[in-house]
Amino acid sequence: MNLPDLRGWMTGEDAVIVAPGPSAQLIAPSRYETYWTLACNRAVTYARPDIAVCMEPARDECWIAIRNQTPYFVVAHQPDTKLQKPHPRCVHIPSPDVLQWITGEPSQEPSLTMASSAFYAAASACLLGFGKVGVIGVDLSDDRYSKGEVACANERWQRLNEHATKGGTLLLNLSDTSNLDALPKGTWQQLQTKPGPS
Repeated sequence: MNLPDLRGWMTGEDAVIVAPGPSAQLIAPSRYETYWTLACNRAVTYARPDIAVCMEPARDECWIAIRNQTPYFVVAHQPDTKLQKPHPRCVHIPSPDVLQWITGEPSQEPSLTMASSAFYAAASACLLGFGKVGVIGVDLSDDRYSKGEVACANERWQRLNEHATKGGTLLLNLSDTSNLDALPKGTWQQLQTKPGPS
């Protein structure tokens, strides 16, 4: 299955994207459980996500962690056939250029790509139709990223945010310490929790 097959699947719901940065690890796992959660790579070990996003299918340790958490499905950037035990519910993105699969049309703009799994998780959330999406763990911390790398990342996130807004998705940065300035700061209280058992 490809991700565009699920376009609009979560319309009317909100979500949280959990990246592996330190700010995400400070949150109690019980808080994540109350929201629709997309967790990236090793963040699945503490976020226990509904949807896992893995842009590094060659890294078996990420897939082992994902299989142990049993999310509804996994978003990956290429078929995981090279793995000894591919995930049975792997949903593939059709192109590295997120503009093509968010809009569903060829874009006249320069391509919009990024190596970060959190970036593709945010684009996936837009395609799925989430209304508000909180992002945590994209810290772009000074000890790991140069000023140039932070600026480049913010430029790409800014472009993604513009397209998210046009499509009806509000992206919010939930971390007070993050250098991801392209997204407006938000709070957990702005996000609706997922429905409980009926």
